[in-house]
Amino acid sequence: MKTILIKLSQCLMIALFLACLNQRAYSQYSQDGLRGLNATVYAATVDANGNLYVGGDFVTTPDHLHGSAGGASAQYDAMWSAYGGHNNQGDVFAEYIAVWNPNAPGWSSLIQSPFQGEDGVDGPVKAIAMGPDGNVYVGGTFTTAAGVVSVHHIAFWNPTTLIWTKLGDGVYKSCDVPIPGGTYDGSVNSICIRGGNVYMVGDFLSVNGGPCGTPNNSIPATNIAAWNIASSEWSNVGDAPPVGTVPSTIVTPDGINFYVGGSGSGGVGSTGVAFAHGVLSGGKITWQTINNNVQGAVNAIAITPDDRLFIGGNFYGAQPVTGNHYYLAEWNATSGAFVNVNNGPGGSGQIN
Repeated sequence: MKTILIKLSQCLMIALFLACLNQRAYSQYSQDGLRGLNATVYAATVDANGNLYVGGDFVTTPDHLHGSAGGASAQYDAMWSAYGGHNNQGDVFAEYIAVWNPNAPGWSSLIQSPFQGEDGVDGPVKAIAMGPDGNVYVGGTFTTAAGVVSVHHIAFWNPTTLIWTKLGDGVYKSCDVPIPGGTYDGSVNSICIRGGNVYMVGDFLSVNGGPCGTPNNSIPATNIAAWNIASSEWSNVGDAPPVGTVPSTIVTPDGINFYVGGSGSGGVGSTGVAFAHGVLSGGKITWQTINNNVQGAVNAIAITPDDRLFIGGNFYGAQPVTGNHYYLAEWNATSGAFVNVNNGPGGSGQIN
């Protein structure tokens, strides 16, 4: 069985959804596994019907050079079967994003209706979130959806109409030109949705347009921004998160408190921490100075239903032990510091 790596926060969220599914759906996930993914998965989410959306760098091609989302049978949902492409091995052509239906088990691609020969997006997907409107919000390094919709690293897909839609003019870094290798120099790395707003972090300097050329109605926003679903408008929500590198993950349990992970040297009052906490007030997030001794990379954040906060990644320095690498730590609200969950020094690898 192939291993699928999913962010810690997404694993916990998926587990909670699966606990609410019927026995047949749960059995499908837990016993049969998810057939056919053979490349990296960066993001996952589950909708209200139990469909599992995954995104990453997998792409099915006839020669199988780029991975695949395969093994689909004739049973899968007719909504996609009328459009999605297959080869004679039964593989689904799913470009960087796919959906697994546990009730008629099989993979399907996210196409544009009417189908025009392509599905999904044209670059790796790093973030997926379900909106209150039922749409699937997707972020990454892509600039086109379904081969026909021009988007800049962020878009949503409507599972009822099968339509991809851009969020204004997307997010940009610099003039957002391709770098060697064909990818673009901007990205959306994580999405969370609260209170009708789509919050995102990543590698960008403006939203709703770039600093070069047209449109010229862009809004400066460094590495964090919000899209309002009702008004279809972008907003700057404050200064960039004070993590040492481009933020990799964002979580907000209530739409007021925001937690962001990245890479940094840590230390109390450091401007390059690996974990940051901010509070939203008046439309702007103010980042707090906390006793943050985590040094290294925080790639995932999870908040449990009883408000326990965990971070995952590859770091050292989380109190009370220093000097060894660890992968999982819990925030202790009483002491105001992280406590390592695993007892021994870490080996190779990390939590993503």
